Amino acid sequence: MTGPETGVDADALRAAMAQTASRLTRTLAGSGGEDAALQSIVVGALQAIPAAAGASITLLDRRGAITTHAPSTELVAEIDQVQAQIGEGPCIDAARDEEGPQSGVTDADDLATDPPWPRFAEKALAAGMHAVLSFQLVTGSSAGALNLYSTTAHGFAPADHLIGGLFADQAAVALAGARRVDHLSQALRTRDVIGQAKGILMERFRLDDPQAFEMLVSASQDTNLKLHDVAEWMVRESRERYAQEAPDQ
Repeated sequence: MTGPETGVDADALRAAMAQTASRLTRTLAGSGGEDAALQSIVVGALQAIPAAAGASITLLDRRGAITTHAPSTELVAEIDQVQAQIGEGPCIDAARDEEGPQSGVTDADDLATDPPWPRFAEKALAAGMHAVLSFQLVTGSSAGALNLYSTTAHGFAPADHLIGGLFADQAAVALAGARRVDHLSQALRTRDVIGQAKGILMERFRLDDPQAFEMLVSASQDTNLKLHDVAEWMVRESRERYAQEAPDQ
């Protein structure tokens, strides 16, 4: 079924979004990480938008560092790298759009005709890309954009703008979810190593749990190291000592 106003094949779009959501669920459940989640979005967007010959995701951190993630081809990665090097291009403009996700779309229909980023356009045209659509991602801790490239000038239809925006929204949610999983995993690892370090101190100095933790905190303050780093050092040192003292087999 095709929407009369948008020209979108609703059934095909629902199927593509469902497949992408399924891939994301498997990725996050398996702790595939941020890059795997973004790769799922890129694959889904390419399947849903036939005019897109390439796709990628650009992220800008709070310090302004620009990185490309999940490029569909090596050529796309090279095109994105040009933007990172010169500090301008459609992907960066979309990511930095301060008016929010409703207006955060950068559309260059024909890069051969007076493009606003001539150095970027030169590289894109040399790679065979004549049009680009970039959709802003709102992720909280960083800015970003979902980028779609076409080998044909004016290759993207109005429906592609709608579909691309939906995938950009999905990418933002996926990115937030992947980062939350990463943070939780790191928190669990930190908790585990601190627990091991406390156990070592409790056994070595006959301390109770609060006393062992207080000793770790004091060591962290005295050495100006993070508590987790102090705990890791203590666990590693204990293992090395045990290995040295263990009798030869």
